[in-house]
Amino acid sequence: MDRRSSSFYRELCEDVRRHCEAKGYRDHEKGVNNFIPHDAIASYAMAKLLSERFDNFVAIAPEGHIYGYFFERDGTMVLSVVADYPPTHCSSDDDLSVLKGKNVLLIEDEVVSGLTLKLVVDFLSQFKPGSMSLYLGHIIGIQHLENIPREIEIDRI
Repeated sequence: MDRRSSSFYRELCEDVRRHCEAKGYRDHEKGVNNFIPHDAIASYAMAKLLSERFDNFVAIAPEGHIYGYFFERDGTMVLSVVADYPPTHCSSDDDLSVLKGKNVLLIEDEVVSGLTLKLVVDFLSQFKPGSMSLYLGHIIGIQHLENIPREIEIDRI
């Protein structure tokens, strides 16, 4: 990576960090759920591609906001849901009634056990979205795709 692209990447990562902090989320200890995207350039490109394919976007906080930033950067509104840990309760300060009958993209960093995602899907189902799809920011190698709830449409792009 040359000096100019390295500088751009650092600035982009700092912008993501400021975005997440402005939403009330703070970095955890270094290397644990921190606000540095795994591939900022790929995340930005995917956000541009996907922003035209869905009606609504929901970031699963806090990690989903790392990738939600790339959608919001170009003016796409991203709603937010928060799941506690370990996952037992889900909530949102946003008006989720707008999801009714819409194609919704859930924005998350990873799927491990699938418990958080299941909780979020169950919570969002009360708003009767037309469909729910999933964007995962982390690389495919660390994902446990078998733990994605059946209610979510898997669209390999």
